[in-house]
Amino acid sequence: LSHKTFNKMTRSYKNNRRTRLQNSGTSSLFEALELVQKDKARLEKDVRRLTRKIHNLNSDLKRLIDSNGQQEAYINDIEQKLKLLEMIRKQQEERIKSLENEKEVIIDRERRNNEQL
Repeated sequence: LSHKTFNKMTRSYKNNRRTRLQNSGTSSLFEALELVQKDKARLEKDVRRLTRKIHNLNSDLKRLIDSNGQQEAYINDIEQKLKLLEMIRKQQEERIKSLENEKEVIIDRERRNNEQL
């Protein structure tokens, strides 16, 4: 398949899917779940990136502490950055948990609505 053909087929599929969702009245549910999933994926990517940074900073810190005490200011700076990054990572992990809970609430609400029908 050429790139254009593939894009056209993908667009067509998405449009058909969107039409089906709108006709079935569940579009907002799927859109909400999709947004939650996108946010969760983005935050998980950030957490992985921050984990790598923290690991690298920890390695730098150990290397500096082992070398000598002349670079005290730099060590303190790295320690502060490390604490800040760990705090940000924890916040984003909490946000991921929150998004997972939000997803469950959406699914439960939709399940209850379907049971009432």
